[in-house]
Amino acid sequence: MTDTARRASERTSRDQTAPSDTTSPPSGVEMIAAERRRQIDEECYTDEHDDKHIDDSLAKAAAIYAWPGPRPALLELRWPWADFAFNPALAVASDSNPLGRLRDLARAGALIAAEIDRIQRMVSEAAGE
Repeated sequence: MTDTARRASERTSRDQTAPSDTTSPPSGVEMIAAERRRQIDEECYTDEHDDKHIDDSLAKAAAIYAWPGPRPALLELRWPWADFAFNPALAVASDSNPLGRLRDLARAGALIAAEIDRIQRMVSEAAGE
């Protein structure tokens, strides 16, 4: 995880445990950082794991999670990981229940962050850093 993502995740963790005198929901950046932290801590999707995804599958999965509205069946067939079930929260989301949409967007953002970090590590390694 990059220093930027780690700081955002630490800030999110601190914000979630600190007493709050407001009822405002977390920002999009905070939701994405929290989801990325969950992926690392609970799913063990570490840098080493992500570095194996040289086939753009992290970005492909992010695009599918970010797709608005009902997903066409063809789009779900493009899910990059046959051994992992496609698990959208959007299946229960609607205009009257946007929480599923927010969950899917946080997943998409976290996957994009993982892909950015993976590419940055690859570039750094190629430059001999």
